[in-house]
Amino acid sequence: VWGDPFNISVTLPFFSFGNVSVKKQDGLVVLIPGRYNDITIQTEGKIALLPGTYYITGTLNLGSWGSLDGTSGVTLVFSGNTSRLDMSSSSTMKIYARTVGPYPGFAVIQNPASDASGVIHTLQGGADTSLRGIWYTPKAKLLITGGGGFNLDSAYFPMATGKFETTGSGNFRIGFDYAQYG
Repeated sequence: VWGDPFNISVTLPFFSFGNVSVKKQDGLVVLIPGRYNDITIQTEGKIALLPGTYYITGTLNLGSWGSLDGTSGVTLVFSGNTSRLDMSSSSTMKIYARTVGPYPGFAVIQNPASDASGVIHTLQGGADTSLRGIWYTPKAKLLITGGGGFNLDSAYFPMATGKFETTGSGNFRIGFDYAQYG
């Protein structure tokens, strides 16, 4: 066992925004940094994230053609024992990590203090991500299946995950060109 090379400690903000559910009719919904239980993006729903850290205690679920845009300097922290990402049916997620503040350089973190050994982050059915920053889920599993594309366009994407599996026509790219990211 190598231990945690990053020695990350996660402290949740006191206030929670609860559950958020967005559908196409809502138009573009903008979220502010903070703690959320579940974030659900239904068919063709769209969410933009303002710069900052987003703590998710439940599930981040992107349904058919849903989109999540966090390209302005965002870190997603899955903080509960069962917190996970679930993407399907041509949904898209873009997360570009913060360069300052808590967790600089990290796009996605699974709280290392949580017991996430049974957690599966899933991309399936044509779901696609664009991530610039570190994917850090040391106890969880990442599953890419059924045409899911995991970070095919970023040259800077180091990854540390407990387990990794790709099936069907799932694709992924890992990159270490930090100079391109800045």
